[in-house]
Amino acid sequence: MSSNEANETLDMNYGILSLGQTNPFIQALYEARVAAYVIWQIIDEPSKINTNLDKGLIKDDLICDIQFSNVDFSYPSRSDVPILTNLSFNIKHGQSVALVAIARALLRDPKILLLDEATSALDDESEKIVQKALERTSQNTTTLIIAHRLSTVRRADKIIVMQQGEIVEEGDHESLIKAQGLYFYFVKQQNIRQIEEEEEE
Repeated sequence: MSSNEANETLDMNYGILSLGQTNPFIQALYEARVAAYVIWQIIDEPSKINTNLDKGLIKDDLICDIQFSNVDFSYPSRSDVPILTNLSFNIKHGQSVALVAIARALLRDPKILLLDEATSALDDESEKIVQKALERTSQNTTTLIIAHRLSTVRRADKIIVMQQGEIVEEGDHESLIKAQGLYFYFVKQQNIRQIEEEEEE
């Protein structure tokens, strides 16, 4: 065998070996393309609600009570971690209720207003301004507030304190402070008393 033939044979063997090493990557690429296709199907799915329209029927006689009854929830990716467990409460029209936990959504000019960590990114002064505006807006609105920053919720008509997806305390700010339970502990941690004293001054 000549030296050229030997080199060609070695090159061929090296190429076949390299091609064989790419097989796992080809499989991974295929799986990624399949996964991406499923995701894009969800993204491209037409919405049943046209969110770009500003016209439509506005019901003035809408009953704005909210009722949660035995609600259980966990994320599909972590089904073993409960977010809500047997959650039950009622909110009457015109009341504002604060959940010290998790949730979502903000609606403009609504009968029902949902606020999810609405002031969490604001400094103290900006939060006070926004909070006063929200209080004026909420007088004729049923408001559901989700917050970890307790200064946002201390003026709510009803505060629901949740731990590991379950309601552990319920009441207004003053009654929960007097009870000296979990909410009281959170308030001490966030030093709300100091904020209240500054506002009274």
